[in-house]
Amino acid sequence: MSLPPTDGVELRCPRPGACCRGRGFEADAGAATVIDDLAQLFDATIDAERRAEEAYRALSAAFSYLPEVTDFWSRMADEEARLARGVGVLRAELEPERLRRRLALAERDDAQAIVGPHAARVLGRVRTLSDAYLFACRLENADAHRLFALLQRELMNFDPARARKLTDLLESQIELADFGLLLRDRPGLQRAPARGL
Repeated sequence: MSLPPTDGVELRCPRPGACCRGRGFEADAGAATVIDDLAQLFDATIDAERRAEEAYRALSAAFSYLPEVTDFWSRMADEEARLARGVGVLRAELEPERLRRRLALAERDDAQAIVGPHAARVLGRVRTLSDAYLFACRLENADAHRLFALLQRELMNFDPARARKLTDLLESQIELADFGLLLRDRPGLQRAPARGL
């Protein structure tokens, strides 16, 4: 799928390959997040989903003058909230000793490399609906879903049924491609300005 142009807004990563393969997120200036065990991996995944929800709610507000667009961003935000709740339920079902399970060194390194992208910084660079779509494409392929993959891989080691529940959560997601079709079919929307970001 090709992405619409970004009207010259360059979204770059100072740590290519570390957080999102260099596709648009800056590292958070705060302290590094340490992920050593399954509980911390669950928490990082929930946090990433909540940050995505906040970003989509901001996009909904920024394009509130376009009802079909604001409705889409609101549904995306609701979807991220649903995913955060679902991961929270799975976390609550696990016994404390399972949550304290240390991750393998490679998995800890992978998780820590993913955590830290700060969507709010990039969101501030969104000027048009085309930029918003590109931002969302990158957000959907960034930290939350990569953390989901690590979490699923870790759960498969001792609880395949819960790993399948995690897969089911992701499979029911709204398709961002549908929004890309809207932009393709109505090219005038691509340059619609974001307000208040």
